[in-house]
Amino acid sequence: MSELTGGIVRLRPKPGRERELIALIDEWRRERVPGARASYALTPGRCGDRLSVAVSGDRARDLAGAGDPTRDHWYGRLREALEAEPEWADGAVGA
Repeated sequence: MSELTGGIVRLRPKPGRERELIALIDEWRRERVPGARASYALTPGRCGDRLSVAVSGDRARDLAGAGDPTRDHWYGRLREALEAEPEWADGAVGA
């Protein structure tokens, strides 16, 4: 069994595009990227930011899929709804 890895991303939506951002996160979760184990979306307090947490069983597969045209298209749509680049933190789960 491979080590579980995961990532947390902080997303800052543009004003008025919060619902679009939530819909994009839901779309990503429905797609069930190969190797994905779980994903969560959180709204921390009243700051307006969103946090998304993803857990995977295969980091190498995650990285290999980074150039996938479908993922790239989705990411472009996500980026358009944000004020700034997402802030990522990746690591081993349970470490």
